[in-house]
Amino acid sequence: MYNPAEGGVFDNEEYEYIEMKNIGAAPLQLEGVKLTNGVTFRFPRITLNAGGYMVVVKNPAAFASRYTVPAGVPVLGPYDGQLSNSGETLKLEDSTNSTVVEFKYSDGWYDVTDGAGFSLTVKDPTGVGAEPDALDSKGLWRASANTGGSPGY
Repeated sequence: MYNPAEGGVFDNEEYEYIEMKNIGAAPLQLEGVKLTNGVTFRFPRITLNAGGYMVVVKNPAAFASRYTVPAGVPVLGPYDGQLSNSGETLKLEDSTNSTVVEFKYSDGWYDVTDGAGFSLTVKDPTGVGAEPDALDSKGLWRASANTGGSPGY
């Protein structure tokens, strides 16, 4: 959710979030993993179960005032920086500083994700990864089905 809709008691940028899903068959230990481009965040000692979701947020209080996540879905934050409303490159690194995933999104892909309240979401997260630069492609993304997205679902 790089450009949330206006409304609420916080500035709209405070409602930003990044949702992550473990598409693997085994739990992932995220200690030392970090977002290093776009926004910065270092994950605490936490495990993301196989098939599980996690949400990293700009402002935990703003997020909690607007969104509800399923029980057991970790909501972590705050992250430093701000997601660019015009698009940018995001990067996730492991504890050895090796790139796990790096991709660029664009606000020009879908108008409703640019401040109209819809998040940008991967169409099929299980199909991502065959090509190293796959997530840079508009064709792998879509607008969320719901206003506000569906963090943690």
